[in-house]
Amino acid sequence: MHRLQRGAGAQLNLVDIHSQPMDAQQRERLSSQLHMQTADGTWLTGLEANVRAWQHTRFASLAQLLLSKPIRPFAETGYRLWLRFYHWQRQRRVQRSCS
Repeated sequence: MHRLQRGAGAQLNLVDIHSQPMDAQQRERLSSQLHMQTADGTWLTGLEANVRAWQHTRFASLAQLLLSKPIRPFAETGYRLWLRFYHWQRQRRVQRSCS
């Protein structure tokens, strides 16, 4: 997220859901994958939200390739694997800070 924000600058507003007032169930649902609300109010999730977010950086054309027909199934699988790794890593950090 930090790399994305640095690359996008002021064009993209990232909000940490952990700093937002919401119940645990809502937070769990939102933290399961990236969520993005576009300027027109449309919600995007997962790979589509990621690609749209990276459109605000110099990697826009590379990110767009992930949604092309031949690549998208692999990109979706890769995104889900990355998400699992991300949550595993986050959980380990929390466990370390508690011990």
